Amino acid sequence: MKRIGIVLLLLVAALWSCEWETIVPKEVELGDDPISYADQIAPIWVDAGCAGCHGSAGGLDLSLDKSYAGITNGRVDVENPAESKLVKYIDAGHATSGNLTAEQKAMILKWIEQGAKDN
Repeated sequence: MKRIGIVLLLLVAALWSCEWETIVPKEVELGDDPISYADQIAPIWVDAGCAGCHGSAGGLDLSLDKSYAGITNGRVDVENPAESKLVKYIDAGHATSGNLTAEQKAMILKWIEQGAKDN
């Protein structure tokens, strides 16, 4: 019985001494300007390495000239942008999503919020 008390005391002391650091997502301010798919979003797929796996070999093609059709085919929900498959992929750690900056992720979400236009 005494041994259990000592173990509990040590456990409480260990937990009491732990420091926890809360990770706060970086806030990104993009302004009110429209996001251009051709100029700002399409290059992200190449820069982040997404087009390396999603190239012309089949499936989702993220090459510069074909990515819009693939991205908007069931992967973007302009009615509920945060629930878009695309947003979930890049937030959940899909292969190269770690290569995307907070600014790039915010820009993709804002583009969807603006209607996911091919501009």
